Amino acid sequence: MAEAERGGNAGLGGLWLSGLFALALTARLAMALAYPAYAGDSPGYLVLAENIYRNGCVAASPPEGAACLPEPGGSRLPGYPAVLALAWLLFGPSTVSALLLPCLLQALAIAWLAEAATRAAGSRAAGLAAGLLCALSPLQVPYARFVLTEALQTAAAWWVFAEMLRCLALGRLAILPLALALGAALTLRYDALLLCLPVTALGLLLHRPREALRRGAILAVLLALLPGAWALRNLAHGIPALPRGDVASLPGYPLGYYRWGMSWTVSHYDGQAWAYPIGERRWSDIVVPERAYVSADERRQVATLLEALRRHDGKPVPAEIDAAFQSLYEARKRAAPWRHYLFDPLRAIWDLAANPVTANGWPTPAGDIGPERRLGGLMSLALAFPGDLAIRAGGNLYRYALLLGALALLLWPVPLPRAVRWALALALGYFLLRLAVFGYGNRPITRYLLPGYAMLEAALGMALAALLPRLRRADR
Repeated sequence: MAEAERGGNAGLGGLWLSGLFALALTARLAMALAYPAYAGDSPGYLVLAENIYRNGCVAASPPEGAACLPEPGGSRLPGYPAVLALAWLLFGPSTVSALLLPCLLQALAIAWLAEAATRAAGSRAAGLAAGLLCALSPLQVPYARFVLTEALQTAAAWWVFAEMLRCLALGRLAILPLALALGAALTLRYDALLLCLPVTALGLLLHRPREALRRGAILAVLLALLPGAWALRNLAHGIPALPRGDVASLPGYPLGYYRWGMSWTVSHYDGQAWAYPIGERRWSDIVVPERAYVSADERRQVATLLEALRRHDGKPVPAEIDAAFQSLYEARKRAAPWRHYLFDPLRAIWDLAANPVTANGWPTPAGDIGPERRLGGLMSLALAFPGDLAIRAGGNLYRYALLLGALALLLWPVPLPRAVRWALALALGYFLLRLAVFGYGNRPITRYLLPGYAMLEAALGMALAALLPRLRRADR
């Protein structure tokens, strides 16, 4: 009887899994149907998806002409466009149908994760807690409404974490299931490579170094098959073998201007006024905040360059203007290397983790808050949109609670089951890894942390469910 109540190695059960699946799917469909939205990368993904749907090719050229010309830099991987094309094939081509399949896949991933959490923790309560936190997450549900990779990328992260939990339950690294989950993640975005690090750590936890190396090598060979096939495809089209993740590497991109802008960008809001106009070459729309400049001389030079650039709206940046921005970038690095290589990246990491005004993807009446309103304008925001402020505050307090809760449970000597403690440590390590990579890489955009938060939610749910019965017994 005690074993049945505890769960043991038994699964969560069909009824509970069906309920979690239905709850997760309903929450996401409600958001997607009520507030469908596009964002910065949506048009590029839609072009690739339409070419797959109409012409059977992964191409960035206009789908109407069926030219099937591959994207010059191959900067977008084919996984997400392929899912969009499949959704259109199943439900018809529309914005809503593009959101349906990612919602369904997220709900499936949550159910699979809850089952794995139950088996790893030996507790149905742990599986339910992990599943409920993920199903109703105020960080994950809002992104079901965007035509972006985030929903699928989070589903893939949950799938990988579920396979890691199953490995903890088995006591060994299961190569094929991990290869399938990681392979799916690697078709979506480049940063899925970061998932390989917690998997590597798990292998070292479960096996002696020699056996961990052997299993890791087999897993690496299996994972190399997809990039290898993609590389051959790219070479056949006369483009670089592997896609380039940085859009600044695309032909004709104003690399000097981009580098100068990134050299002072330490917040998501910094990039809106100088980086967003690049895509449509709206140089007249560029606004550089006063805090960007390191000297009056740099301010004068930039003003002169921008005045000249505004005469080229709709056209590429002239080579001499881009070269001048490159010179400014090099001068900033030489003048203050500590600021460039250490202090600014640390500021970006802090902003990424602590941004207090992000709406976390929720549709809010005040819209996006620019840098001039980071904290000073919160009072006027509260008076004008009290509900808006509540949404932002609630979501961000939840973000802080996830991170601080995981740190506290790991540092505080609480009696957690070994598998649960390892799961929490691996999830926290993966989150901190993403935080460091995107912060140091000057990509302080909160949604880039969503896969990390996804793992934290599942692991923290398991830990809290495992901890509560022990605390009750300790009080008796």
